Amino acid sequence: MKSVDRLILATLAIGIWALVLKPEETTAHDDNLHDCTVDGSAWGELESGGDVYVYDVSGIAVDCNHY
Repeated sequence: MKSVDRLILATLAIGIWALVLKPEETTAHDDNLHDCTVDGSAWGELESGGDVYVYDVSGIAVDCNHY
């Protein structure tokens, strides 16, 4: 068996061990709360009926944290 074949076999064995034989519990959240901030600029208009029209958006960055 060549060294490359041994390396592939070892990698497969470690992968099977990590995915099948050594599973860990996942941590799930009871709720779906997020804290998000939005930074950037946009321009548009608000019509008298309450409709908002946005014509241009630039430099938008969104940062959200799940808690």
